[in-house]
Amino acid sequence: MGVIDCTLTNSCTLDSSLVAKRLRLATLLVASYQLHILDRFRKLADNCTGLQGFLVFNAVGGGTSSVLGSLLLERLSVDYGKKSKLGFTVYPSLQVSTSVVELYNSVLSAHSLLEHTDVSVLLDNEAIYDICRRPFDICDSD
Repeated sequence: MGVIDCTLTNSCTLDSSLVAKRLRLATLLVASYQLHILDRFRKLADNCTGLQGFLVFNAVGGGTSSVLGSLLLERLSVDYGKKSKLGFTVYPSLQVSTSVVELYNSVLSAHSLLEHTDVSVLLDNEAIYDICRRPFDICDSD
């Protein structure tokens, strides 16, 4: 059974113990990755002679990507407050979404994006998929 168990009657139950375990694991992973990534940011920024800002590309559908992206943006705001931060974020779409929680993750990370970026460009996952699909005549995977 997954985190959310949906039956054919569209009634869903939430396994809270599994959610808590996954949240603890995600928190540990994010904490270890965050320190490593921030160290790389500092090294790159120190090597720049005229750092003007950051371009941040991320997607907010996944749990790790939305949490890690939000935490990194927050740290960039604290460490490099005067530098510009432009965010290009892919938001999940109802039609292309592979998981129920993608939409919740995107809503929860929206505050962090608005708070810690100077400019946020929101990209719709379905529109990007259509732009890529049309010229190459790619069929749906169904």
